[in-house]
Amino acid sequence: MVEKKNTNYEASAVNLTDSPVTIDAYTQYRNAVESLSKASRAIDDAVPVELIKIRDAASTWVDDCFKNVKATIEKYGGFQNLQDGHYALQQRRVSKEYHAGVLEVEYPQLTSDVLVTAINVPALEAIIKRGAVTEEELKKTGVITTKESLAFIIK
Repeated sequence: MVEKKNTNYEASAVNLTDSPVTIDAYTQYRNAVESLSKASRAIDDAVPVELIKIRDAASTWVDDCFKNVKATIEKYGGFQNLQDGHYALQQRRVSKEYHAGVLEVEYPQLTSDVLVTAINVPALEAIIKRGAVTEEELKKTGVITTKESLAFIIK
């Protein structure tokens, strides 16, 4: 059996101090999560089987009714009641697609302003791996830049 190692975030963590205040807040959070989990299990265990069957039947009925409404809209059309805010309709949503090839042919004077050339990242990474150029060289010349963003890791 392979033992999974915990991830070490030293290299990417911001302000990693192992502060006792943070450790205490984290411990309280973990205790709250465990308490919620235990309460949820107890509630599930306490619910009579008959109520679970009623809930499941109601859920099935809702699903069946929803499918029926969709089929009815497709066959007979939809409705809206603006006063009460009730709607059963199919909405058309239009999105635009832009075609670079057509733009180049029909409006060549615009191409330099609106067309973007992109780098094939997997191909460039393969070239770096082969040693034809280093990542440091590409960073130095501005071909590669980095942008930091922050995310919380609480688990």
